[in-house]
Formats: sequence, structure tokens, C-alpha cells
Amino acid sequence: MESWLDPLFREILPAASLAGRGERYQDLQFLGEGATAKVYKAMDTLLLRSVALKLLKNPAGAVLEEGRAQAKIENPNVCRIYEVGQGYLIMELVEGATLHQVQGGLDLAQKVALVRDVALGVHAAHQSALVHLDLKPGNILVRRNEAGDLHPMIGDFGMVLTSKRRTEIRCPLGTPPYSSPEQLRGDLEQVDRRSDVYSLGMVLYVILAGRHPFGALPPADLPAATAGTPPAPLRAANPKVPVDLARIVHTCLEKSPDARYPDAQQLAQDLDRFLQGQPVRAMGPARLYRSAKWVRRNRRLAVALALALAVTLGVSAHFLRLNWRIQQQGNWDHHFQALVEEARTQLDRTYRKPAHDVEPELATVRSVIQRIEGEMAGDPAAQGPGHLAIGQVNLLLGASDSAACQHFQNAWKLGFRTQSARAWLAYALVRRVHSAPGESKASLLDQARQLVAGRRNTEQVRISHLLDLADLASRRSKVPDEPIALARAYRQQVPDELDAVLEEAQAIFDRTQKLHEQADEDAGEGARSAREAIRSLLDEAEDVLAKAYAAAPSHPDICRNLALVWIVRDRYLPGDVPERRRRQRQVFSWLDRGRACAPRHRGLRSNRIAYLCTLGLELDLLEGTAGRATWTRLKEELDASVRDPKAFDPGPVLEGIALALEALPRYGLSSRGRIQEVLEILAQDASKSLRDTYAQDLPPASFS
Repeated sequence: MESWLDPLFREILPAASLAGRGERYQDLQFLGEGATAKVYKAMDTLLLRSVALKLLKNPAGAVLEEGRAQAKIENPNVCRIYEVGQGYLIMELVEGATLHQVQGGLDLAQKVALVRDVALGVHAAHQSALVHLDLKPGNILVRRNEAGDLHPMIGDFGMVLTSKRRTEIRCPLGTPPYSSPEQLRGDLEQVDRRSDVYSLGMVLYVILAGRHPFGALPPADLPAATAGTPPAPLRAANPKVPVDLARIVHTCLEKSPDARYPDAQQLAQDLDRFLQGQPVRAMGPARLYRSAKWVRRNRRLAVALALALAVTLGVSAHFLRLNWRIQQQGNWDHHFQALVEEARTQLDRTYRKPAHDVEPELATVRSVIQRIEGEMAGDPAAQGPGHLAIGQVNLLLGASDSAACQHFQNAWKLGFRTQSARAWLAYALVRRVHSAPGESKASLLDQARQLVAGRRNTEQVRISHLLDLADLASRRSKVPDEPIALARAYRQQVPDELDAVLEEAQAIFDRTQKLHEQADEDAGEGARSAREAIRSLLDEAEDVLAKAYAAAPSHPDICRNLALVWIVRDRYLPGDVPERRRRQRQVFSWLDRGRACAPRHRGLRSNRIAYLCTLGLELDLLEGTAGRATWTRLKEELDASVRDPKAFDPGPVLEGIALALEALPRYGLSSRGRIQEVLEILAQDASKSLRDTYAQDLPPASFS
């Protein structure tokens, strides 16, 4: 057996003729001998490189045609031919051991990767009309490349079959333990690239199992064994070989060439799929083929078994479990979506009631999430539908996009792929566009569009609209008002959807900011034109929001956006002190209305603090009141934070106070007295470290 795996042996160098080339190739060292040639290492004195010199035992053979054919192969896994002469070949010298010699030190993945690369080299030979017919571990050299990775080289094409030789040679060809059945029986009509696929499968079997699938038979017995005896199962010889890899090997070793891989490239692709952890194609068609062969041999028994199998499948536990799981998943989705729709309806009714505190009703909607989580814990089939529903309820409650999107992605990863799941995964991708680097935006948008393509239900219309907005933002549309027009068109399409009103308002705010920047850069007529455009846009936003408020007076975000209209007016449009006081009253009026509906709404509180510390303080100082009104309101905010720390984080208030204190010296005022007042409020808090932090840098002067 060992002689078949590695036929090379050393002997004393015989005298050999190089047809006048002896002066160029010096320092010959014997490397080994095969069936058709002896191989030497030599120094090319002209190009100053080491080469492999192959002296043919039959100088009158078809070496010239073979050498020319092999020289056409451009593949890193095929040894290159440098020169062809009568009775000799000059080849690339591969310093390394054979696959047979190194296989003991390789793990399974390395063995598979080496055979995959060899298959790619064999495919390159097939593309040049060459069939190798003598692939075996002893003909595959292995060396390490510059990166330290193992790199195989096909080093012996001595038994190669070309179209011309097909009429000149007789079978068998190659090394019998690795030769295909058609080679061993001398059937040249069937010898083709699939014969090399068989040999590659045999190589992989031997290095994985450590033995031949037909045992250590003498060469004379191999044709009968390969023709009539199935190869020993690979997993019986080595149980550690995965099922799909064993299926690949046995597909290569099929008796009929038609049942093997049609070429070495498809074998290489399946081996690569195995290495990547992907499903291999051999698991499907090969299994069907094996069953079909059994049916042809046992037709009557097959019919009887088919009838019995049909009955058995109808009542089998596996089928019932699978069907039950699909049905249960659909039931959970129907149940959870009913809860989501109930929450959506309840919120809509809540916001459309006369102005009132909506917190108790929001708490009821939040409890839906807890209910869904509790029901998910008891059944794996509920996981995908449950994550989808939790993400939807989070969005209804105004939670962060990231939290909702994580649930949408979890549902998809769990294999929940309904139309609704596709739509909300697209939503998650759209939200990622805003923070993605420029080169990734287009890819995310394309993926999202594919998920919602061809579907036009309410969810799809909504998410397609968001896609269009994100696309505009990523392309930086040259039409300045295009985002507003898009948002307005969508609002008109769904007039009862309150979120559409808020999106149009946001598009207007974004546009006014750009117009304000333009007014700062321009002078004269350009600045006046920009301010008039701001005024007109804010009037439109106020009109749309006022109508929405009339329909939903308890919606805190509508109140917040109406306050923002007045804040933006005060920030971007000129006005005297009385006009600005009027604007301030409108700001506080809308913020107070919003907080009356949602006392713990963080957005309303943040807008109030930001306004007080900038425009509010500026207006106080312009009136000569030294910021007293603003300071009083900031103290109220801080006092509320300290009294109810679970609802309010005092951090934003303290940051606002620091901003206000920083502005006072510009007006010739000291901030020491103000800090003392802050400390009086903080004294109600148990956090001494917080008081110490804000007391350590007191200014020396006192407030007057």
C-alpha cells in the first residue's frame, strides 16, 4: 500500500543525455523516480535559478505535446513548464514535501483546503484540454507561501491525456488505487475530466481516513472492486468527518461519471462551501440519486414502501412538530399584532381626547411590552413574532429607534420572515443610514428597497416614504425644498396620521436652519429674501401643527413642535423686546400645554432648558433684569429634578445653569449669588459629591 501512496525512491544518478543542454543545467541532484520519468534538481546557469529536470524513460513519447499543453496552464497550483526538449522537461522547482508526507500533521480544515486548491488547479488544466489521470498524494507537493499558509502544487503531468493521445494510448492509466473505474476497465470513451474528479475524491478519502476505501488490494483486483463494490463509508473509517464532507467525497467516488461532480471547479466550490459553514450541494442531488438507484433495483418493494411511507409521513411526529411550530408561530404573530393594533388605537384615542395627563394611558401601553415578554418566555415559537411586536410598541411610545430596530433585527435572525417582518427590518436599515459612512449608505438603502419591493400595504407605504427621505438626505438633493415637498405629499396621502405632520414640521425646521445659514453669509437683499422664506415656512408649519393640535390636543409632541415654531422664529427672525416677549409667552404656553399632557416628557423639558439658557437669558438681560426670570424658572426645573430623581435627571438642568452662568460676566454681572441659590436647591439632595463638584469654583464677587 505504501508504495502506491508514495512511489518516489532514491538511487544513484544514471548517465543521461540533455540533447546539448548539459552545459546550461549543472549540479544535478537526484530527487526521485516515477512511472514515466526520473526527476533531478539542477542549476540553470543562464538564469541563475534552481529548476526541476525531468528525464523521460521513453524519449520518443508524446512529451512535446504534453509539455506545450501544460505550459499553457496559468494557475498558482500547477507547476510551471520552462522548457521542453526531446526526452526531457525543465520545470519549476517546488521545494517541499508531498501531501502524503505532510498529511499526518494537518487538521481536517487544512486537508480540505489543500484538496480544494488542487481541484482549482486541475480545473485550469481541464480548461486547456488536459486531463491529468494520475492524481495522488505523492504527486501533490506542499510548501508554505510567504504568509506561512500551506500551498499545494500539482507537480506531475506524466500521465496526461490530450485529444491527440486519446487515439494513441491504452488503458489502464495512472496509479490504480487512485484511478477511476473507467480507467481501470480501459474505457477511453468515458475517461474525461470527471475521472480526475474521482481521483481527487480518492485523495481526500485517503488523507481523511488514513486508508483506502477498498482496503489494501493488489492492483489486479482493483478493477473488479471499484466496479462492483461500494467504497467503505468514510465516517465508518473516521467518525469525526462531518456528514456533508463525507457526502462530497462519496459524490466524487460514484461509479458512474454522470453521478459525480461534472468538473473539478464545482467540487472546489462545494469544498469551499463546507469550509465556510454553508450548505453543500452534494447533500441534495446525491441523496436523490442514491435513492433512485435503489428504486430501479427494487421496483416492487419500492412501491410498497412508498405507500407505507406516505401513511407514516402523515402521522409522523416530526411532521406534526414542524407543522405545529409553523402554525403556532402564525398564531403568536396574529395574537401579538392584535395587541400592537390595540395599543396603537388606544394611543390614538388618548391623544385625540381633550388635553389631559396621558401618563396613565401610556403606562397601560407600556404594560403591553411586559405582557409580550412574559408570553415569549414560555414558547420558542413566540420569539420571532414577539420581538417584532415589542419593536413596534416601542416606536408607538416614542422610544429610541435603536431599541426598536434591535428587536426588528432579532426577529429576522430568529427566522421570522413574514411580510411585516420584512417591512420593519427595512425600517431598521433606513434608520442605520443616518449614522452609516458615506460608502455604506447606498448599500443599506438598496437592501431596504428589496425588502419592501412590490408590496403596498400601510406599513410598506410608510417605510417606502422613509426610504425616499433617507435617499434624499444621503444624496444631498440639489432641490432645497424637495424634502418638504416629499413630506407634504405623504401627509396628504395619510391625513389622519399624526406622525406625518411631525415629519413635515421637522423637514421645515431643517430647511429654516439652512436658510438662516444662508442669511448669515449673504447681505442685503439675499439675507432679506432668506428671512422672508423662513417666515413663510414657519407660518406653514404653525398652520399644519395647529390643525393637528385641534384634532389631537393631548399629543405632547405636537405641543412641543408648536413651541419649536416660536423658538425658531425667535432665533432666526429679528424683533424688538415686546415682540420677543410675545414669542416667549407662546414658547412657554406650548411647552406648558405639552407638559400638562406628559409631565415626564424629556423632550419638552430639554427644549425648555435650552431656551431658558440661550434666548430666554438673552431677553432678560436685554430688558435689564439680570436674568432673574430665567433664573427662577431654572431653579424650578432643578427643584423638580431633585424631588423626583427617578423621573428627571438633574444633569441637563445643571448643564443649562452652567451655560447661563458663563454668559453673565459678558454683561458685567457676577454669578456667585446664583450659584449659592443653586446649592440651596441641591441641599435637598443626599448627594454631597454633586454639591462639592459645583461649589469648588465659586467666583469671588457677589451678585448685585
